[in-house]
Amino acid sequence: MNATARTFLIQVQPDRLLALDATDILNVAKRLERDWPEDSSITTGDDAGPFINIQVHSNTPARTWLRIADLFLGTDVLSAEVRISSIITMTGDIGWDDYLLLHHFDPSVELDPYP
Repeated sequence: MNATARTFLIQVQPDRLLALDATDILNVAKRLERDWPEDSSITTGDDAGPFINIQVHSNTPARTWLRIADLFLGTDVLSAEVRISSIITMTGDIGWDDYLLLHHFDPSVELDPYP
């Protein structure tokens, strides 16, 4: 995989949250959008259940992945909630046609290793 620009998608499904709610996740996403150097955007919707999509576009994907993993897959309450309610993907060399699945709320789903 080339070290070119990548887009990460963190999709949180609020119906899977236990201790937090969608507002808590949106507040974190808005802080990320404001404070991180990467370009990011937030969308919400409902497709057989509500979702929050946080897209992060990065020219330094390895560094960005470490930041995402630290914030969303760590050991605090936020991370625990995101782990049980989210899917995290990253575009590949040809965009979304060869994306990587980096995290899935269902631990039985096979993940792609980060390159």
